[in-house]
Amino acid sequence: MRAFTDLYFQLDAASGTSDKLAALEQYFRTATHEDAAWALWLLTGSRLKRTIPRSVLRTLAGELAATPDWLVEDSYQAVGDLSETLALLVPLEIPGFSGTSAPPEPLGLAAFFAQRIAPLRRASPARQRELILGSWAMLPSSSQRLVFHKLLSGAFRIGVSRGLTIRALSRIAGITPAEMESRLTGDWSPSGDFLRLLLQKTPVLSSSAGAPSAAEMASAALRPLPFYLAHQLGGDAADLEHALGPRELYHAEWKFDGIRGQLITRKAIRPNGAALWSRGQENISGQFPDLIAAAAAELPDDTILDGEVLAFEHSNSSNPTSSLATPPLGPSPDHLGLPGTPLPFADLQLRLGKKLVQPVLFADVPVAFVAYDLLHAGATDLRNLPTAQRRKMLEQLLSAQTASRQILLSPLLPQSSWADLAAARAQARRLGVEGLMLKHRDAPYGVGRTKSASTASAAAPAAEPDGPSISMPPVTPAQDPDASGDPSADLDADLDHTDDDFPAPLPVREVTTRTGWFKWKVDPYRIDAVLLYAQPGHGRRTTLLTDYTFALWKHPPVQAAGSGTAAEPLPELITIAKAYSGLTDAEIDEVNRFIRANTTARSGGGFISVRPELVFELAFEGITQSTRHKSGLALRFPRIARWRRDKTALQADCLDTLRAMHRPR
Repeated sequence: MRAFTDLYFQLDAASGTSDKLAALEQYFRTATHEDAAWALWLLTGSRLKRTIPRSVLRTLAGELAATPDWLVEDSYQAVGDLSETLALLVPLEIPGFSGTSAPPEPLGLAAFFAQRIAPLRRASPARQRELILGSWAMLPSSSQRLVFHKLLSGAFRIGVSRGLTIRALSRIAGITPAEMESRLTGDWSPSGDFLRLLLQKTPVLSSSAGAPSAAEMASAALRPLPFYLAHQLGGDAADLEHALGPRELYHAEWKFDGIRGQLITRKAIRPNGAALWSRGQENISGQFPDLIAAAAAELPDDTILDGEVLAFEHSNSSNPTSSLATPPLGPSPDHLGLPGTPLPFADLQLRLGKKLVQPVLFADVPVAFVAYDLLHAGATDLRNLPTAQRRKMLEQLLSAQTASRQILLSPLLPQSSWADLAAARAQARRLGVEGLMLKHRDAPYGVGRTKSASTASAAAPAAEPDGPSISMPPVTPAQDPDASGDPSADLDADLDHTDDDFPAPLPVREVTTRTGWFKWKVDPYRIDAVLLYAQPGHGRRTTLLTDYTFALWKHPPVQAAGSGTAAEPLPELITIAKAYSGLTDAEIDEVNRFIRANTTARSGGGFISVRPELVFELAFEGITQSTRHKSGLALRFPRIARWRRDKTALQADCLDTLRAMHRPR
C-alpha cells in the first residue's frame, strides 16, 4: 500500500509526461505481480463499487477527532476533497489499536484489497467500524489514508491516462502499445497470474501450466479488439477539399446516434456463442439478447463487426429480408437508406444499465446493429487491410444473409462533391443522426485516436505515437452520490453516451494526414441560460466553484420598454442542466469571485445559491424528456460555449424556446 501511495503522489505532482512514464515504469518493475495487477486495474479506469457510505466515514472520523458534524462539514468545504479532509482529521494514534494491529510487514495493495476493503461490503455495522479503525491503525500516514479513502468511496482518480499506463507496460513487455492495448481490451480480473501472462512477449492463453480452462477460453475468445476513433473536424465544405483531398478518396456515412459496439461470434463458446461490447469496454450482451441471438444464428463463426447499436423501428415490408440491403438508389435527403427509422437515444437508454432485459422491452424498444466495418473473418485479422477492401467484404458478408432484420449495413452516401455532402449534413438533425463520418478508402483500422490516422493495427510492428494530438478528457459530470438530500439532487439528468467523448474540433486546415477517419458533426444546439447554483470542482479545482447549474425562465419575463428592468414580478427560473467545462482559467477565477460575492444561500455538499445575474450560452447535443427535472426536459452533454457578457438575466431564454427544439418520438 505504501508503494502505491508513493506512486499516486508522484503522478499527482509530476507535470511532464516523461516523469509520469518513468514513475509508472519504476512501479511496475519493482512491485509484486499481485500488487501491480491491482494498480493496473485502477490506472486503466476500472472502478470499485462503493464499499461503505461516506457518511459512516465522516461520523467515525468526527468521533475520533472529537469534532462535531458541522465542523467536519465546514472542514470539507475548506479543503474541497472529502478523502483528504478525513485523512487530516483522523488522529495518527487510533485508540484501542495503537501498537497492536500493525502486521510484521506492511500489506501490499492486493492484500489490502483482499483483507481490508473487500470484507466491508457485506460486513455488519460493528464489523465495518472494526475494519476501518484497524485499517487506519495499519496506515501510519495521512497520505496512505487519503488513498485508502478514495478506494473505499469508489471515486478513485489519478492524474495519468490509460494510454500512458499502457505505454509503460508495453516498454516492460517489449511489445507495441497497440498490442498491449489489445491484450487489455475487454473483461479481465486483477491477479498475479494475469499480469505475468500480460508481460510475456508471446501471449499465452492459459493462466496455468496446463491446458486453458473453459472459462479462460470463453473470456479470451469473446474479447473485443481495441476501437479505432475518428478525429473531429471543424470548418465548412469550402475547406474540406483543401484539407482532405478529392471527395472520391473517402467513403461517407451517416454518424448514427447510438452505442458504438463490436458484435462478436465464437460459436464454440456456449451458451450463446456471441457477445456485444461497447466502446467503453463493457459487455452489454445481457441488455441486447435479441442482437446476440441474431448474431449467433446468422453470422459466420469467428466474425467481429464494428458498428452502432440503435433503437430502431422497421418500416412495414412484405419482404423481411429487405433489411439487409441498402435501397437501390442509396440514401436521399429524405431517407437514411435504412429499412426503417432510428429512434431517439433516450429510447435506447431504457435498455442500458440493466443486466438482463425482459422480453417486453423487445417490442417496446426494438433495436438494430448497423455494421460499418468488418474486423475479423474466420481466422483472419482484417484490420491492416484498406477501408475500401474491408467494406467490400462486409457488403458480401451481409448480402449473403437472408433472415436478419437486426444486423444492417451502414449505407454509403452517394453525393459526389464536398458541397453536396455538406447539403446532406445539413439534413442530419432532421433525420435523427449526428452528422457524417468520412473514412479514407486506404485507411487501415487503427487503435484509438492517434496522431497519424494511418497508424497500423495492433498486430503491426510500427511504433506507437506518443498519444492523441486532438483530444480532451470526456465531458461527463462527476456526481456526488451523497447529494441526495441536497437541493442539487434533482438538477443533473445529463444522459450518458458511450460513443463520443467530444474532443476539440480539428480545424480542417490543420489536418496533417489524410488517410484516417474523421467525423463531421452538425453544430450543437445552443441556448442562453442563467447561472443559479454552484458547487466545488474536483481534482485541482477543489477550492474553486466550477460545477455550475443553469436555469431558464419558466415564462418569458416582461420588461419595461427601454428600462432593462422587470415591469412585473419575475417568473420562476427552472433548472435544466449542469455544466462543468468551457471556461478559461481566467474566466473561472472571475466567475468564482462573483459567486462568493453574490451568494444568497448555502446547503450541504458545498451547494451554493447564486444571485441570478450571469448569463452563459450552453451548447448541447440533444434534448430528451426527464422526470427528474421540473421542466420535464434534460440536455445531453451540455457545456459552456461562451459567457454572454452582453446579456442581462432578463434576456436569457425561456422553457418555450427549449421545448421548440425538442423532437419527441
